[in-house]
Amino acid sequence: MRWTLVTGSTGTVGHALVRALRAEGRDVRCLVRHKERAALILPAGVDLAAGDVTDAPSLTAALRDCSAVFHAAGLPEQWHPDPGVFERVNVGGTANLVEASLLAGVSSFVYTSTQDLFDVQRDPYDETTRPQRPMTSAYEVSKTRADALVERA
Repeated sequence: MRWTLVTGSTGTVGHALVRALRAEGRDVRCLVRHKERAALILPAGVDLAAGDVTDAPSLTAALRDCSAVFHAAGLPEQWHPDPGVFERVNVGGTANLVEASLLAGVSSFVYTSTQDLFDVQRDPYDETTRPQRPMTSAYEVSKTRADALVERA
């Protein structure tokens, strides 16, 4: 298995991650919704796999021959007219990717999330620090649920 799959590769975090992985000499495959558009902004030498984290069947092909996954995809807005979209993308998409990665035998899974999961009032803090306040937005709730899902996996 030679590929490293990156989701969210056309976003701010994912794009920087792709560049860093390529600079390390890794073979990078990017899960993208629109190959033509993604090809215009992603570095040369990456493999583009058409798909979406919310489309579970598309993940099987994207994960073929992958040993590592960097999951940076997600709906980052704090507000949306359909609050259910956060659950579908951030939780459902993460669940799809975790399940497909386990089935594909991926040995390394790195999940990128949000500062909203942490109690940043405490110093120092790390991935084990949980907020003491209740999550109030659909975005925060979805990211908390997705994070717990990855931890369980």
